Amino acid sequence: MEIGVKEAAELLNVSSKTIYRWVTDDKIPFNRVGTQYRFSRGRLQEWLLHRSQGSASTVDLPSSATKDFTLIDCVQLGGIHYRVGGNDVPSALHEALALTRLPDGCNRTLLWELLLAREALCSTGVGHGIALAHPRHAALVDLPYPLVSINFLENAVDFRAIDGQDVTIVILILSTDTRSHLDIMSSLGFALRQPAILELLHRQGSRATILKAMADNQHHIPKDTQPPKEKGQ
Repeated sequence: MEIGVKEAAELLNVSSKTIYRWVTDDKIPFNRVGTQYRFSRGRLQEWLLHRSQGSASTVDLPSSATKDFTLIDCVQLGGIHYRVGGNDVPSALHEALALTRLPDGCNRTLLWELLLAREALCSTGVGHGIALAHPRHAALVDLPYPLVSINFLENAVDFRAIDGQDVTIVILILSTDTRSHLDIMSSLGFALRQPAILELLHRQGSRATILKAMADNQHHIPKDTQPPKEKGQ
């Protein structure tokens, strides 16, 4: 979703004159529609993080006291979803995010905008019909624990993947910090290099089968917070 100068000024806690000055000096990401300036909230959030922190690699690294999280933990939290709607990248990501299990109070709209900002920068389509969708900066997500959702699309979508193949599987990755994001990506990369797992995903195997296959190929991922217990535990 794009906003105007007034909304951008409120979001960044500056005056409208400052926004216009930053636009003139080309210091802020913006689009021009006719005579109006428009701004993506997700891109503004990323720009603000860079401006205040200098580098995402220094943000929110976990301490040595953190506990272990596994890839299967993350998938169980985020869920595995079938027949996910959407005919293009924005709608497919919107539908996947709507089905992903998120903590109460999580800003899904902002997460969606961050996902779109990442896709605008560079496609997350990694080939073989799979996209590893994620925000560019994990520190902006503000979740108490990392999670991953596996989403089987009802319609193949052009993600501009590196191999030119349309995407039918969107794996949504939401991390708590830079280090956990890198660990999740490493674990997923290892799992997706296993022919049996890749074949299982492409034939949209059952949740139990997918979870078992990933449990057999899981790595440890740092975490700060225990995942929530299911009701009745």
